Amino acid sequence: MNRHRRHGRTVAVLIIAVLVIPAFCWLILGMPPLQAMLLAAVAVIVAAVVRFPPDGVDPGYPEPPEPVRDRGARREAFRLSWNVAGRQDRVGSTLITRLRQIAERRLADHGLRLDDPADQDQLIALIGAPPYRLLTQPPGSDAPTRSFLNALTAIERLADHEPVHRNPAAPSQASVQPADKEIG
Repeated sequence: MNRHRRHGRTVAVLIIAVLVIPAFCWLILGMPPLQAMLLAAVAVIVAAVVRFPPDGVDPGYPEPPEPVRDRGARREAFRLSWNVAGRQDRVGSTLITRLRQIAERRLADHGLRLDDPADQDQLIALIGAPPYRLLTQPPGSDAPTRSFLNALTAIERLADHEPVHRNPAAPSQASVQPADKEIG
């Protein structure tokens, strides 16, 4: 049944393209017969391409997304940087949030966290005070474009530093007690 319905639609479209369009153009619009027939030929070609797409084209199936080949801090930061186009020389909170996400991932490789006050001195030494302030400002805040670009450069430079991985199984310095001291 579905095959017969599709066949009927194809025939109807071709009849409209071959007979109705040239008749309408010739009789109603007053076109010369040759131009009306040329217009009908164009209509038949368009109808045929729509009804019978070329091999390998499936109009009902969406194209797959392009593969992501450029993962990593430098490329993500670069992709983010060309999207910077703020109003009044300011960058909105969306870009700052995205940079913060990238920074959190990159800083985790160094064993540091933006939301940990104990890491503040190390973070400032690693990325600088102005980028640290930008990355730790309240959500929804905007910033000057120059500050954003400086923070972006600082986060991009993290790839140049050798990551320091903390061993979660190793005891921290605060919990280590000397062996010769009695616990009482």
